[in-house]
Formats: sequence, structure tokens, C-alpha cells
Amino acid sequence: MARPVIAASTLAASLDVEADHEIVYAQHAHDYVAVIDVLLRDPERSNSIGRAARKRVLEHYGWDAHLGQLDAHLASLLEGGHA
Repeated sequence: MARPVIAASTLAASLDVEADHEIVYAQHAHDYVAVIDVLLRDPERSNSIGRAARKRVLEHYGWDAHLGQLDAHLASLLEGGHA
């Protein structure tokens, strides 16, 4: 399920995402209302942002991403590396 993400603009510095491509920022309640209105009126843009957000999450935060890092770490330990 790919849905567009709308988040507080104060989170911008802490999220590794591309604004207006993977996420839309808003600050105040009226900003959220405006963004939701725009996305509801433009389903193509809404779907595009949702797909990009889902892709980001799966690639960087999904099981495969984390297990790949764990596999690499375990492989380095088996080769004589340190934890």
C-alpha cells in the first residue's frame, strides 16, 4: 500500500527523504489541509509520492536492507574482524 506522507516541516532535517518527491511537509493545521486538498485533487501526484515513499522505506528500512547489513557484519566477524 503506497500512500503519500505528509509530515511536520520541523522533521525535514532529520529525515533522509526528498521533499515533494517522497514526502510533503506542512507546518500548521491550515498547511496540512492545503496539502491534503492538493493531493486529493491530483491523484497522479499523490500516487507518485506514495510510490516513492514506499520505495524509500523498503530499500532503506525494510528487512532486506537491515538483514543485508547484518549479513555483512557477520561475514566480517567470520573473516576475523572485530565487532
